[in-house]
Amino acid sequence: MTNIAALTTKPVIHKDAFDIIELVQNLPGLAYRCRWTGTWAMEFVSNGCRRVTGYEPGDLVGDSSIPWQQLIHPDDFSQIATEITLATARRNSFQVVYRVSAKDGAQRWLMEEGRVVSAPDEKGVRLEGFISDVTVRKQTEMSLREANRTIGRLIREDPLTGLANRRALEENIARSMSFSGRWDQPLSIIMADIDYFKAVNDRYGHLTGDEVLVCFSKLLKSASRMEDIVARFGGEE
Repeated sequence: MTNIAALTTKPVIHKDAFDIIELVQNLPGLAYRCRWTGTWAMEFVSNGCRRVTGYEPGDLVGDSSIPWQQLIHPDDFSQIATEITLATARRNSFQVVYRVSAKDGAQRWLMEEGRVVSAPDEKGVRLEGFISDVTVRKQTEMSLREANRTIGRLIREDPLTGLANRRALEENIARSMSFSGRWDQPLSIIMADIDYFKAVNDRYGHLTGDEVLVCFSKLLKSASRMEDIVARFGGEE
């Protein structure tokens, strides 16, 4: 005989399920699930969105919600769209790093790691994944890159005139001579200095002498071709 009580008993959610839900809600990043409805509409957003974006979960979920796309920096949107399109076609995971505007107007860098899954009704697809705030890491990376560019420039550039320094010149000469010999192409080197430059420094001072060097360097650069290199060998040479 069929057990009527068994048919009418309400489903029981195991305690472990509540623990998992609590764990997801307490993660420092943003767990999400969204569905394609012409835009990627959020169906679930964890409480971590407060820390990541400043918005409440309810601000990003529902018919009157703020579209996630609206938060994304315009310059980063095409990259995200490409990655998600590829992942959707292949039904695999994706990872993108991009900028968003938080509720307080601050720009934050986020890393989104997600995967494409089929919707329960088999109509369309869903994305689900996790979004982390990587602003500090990204700012550190950009600072290091800028520092490396600055160091590289200082190593190869004369600080007064902005011309290549002696080290960069010697490297370029070696490379140009190798190219010239290999392809049997002519190579020209011009050495020049400013006559009576010491007299300029003695009479008008070294600051004026520096201005002369800067102006003369600009003249040389303006008269050179893109493939030429103009360098300060030493002093006024």
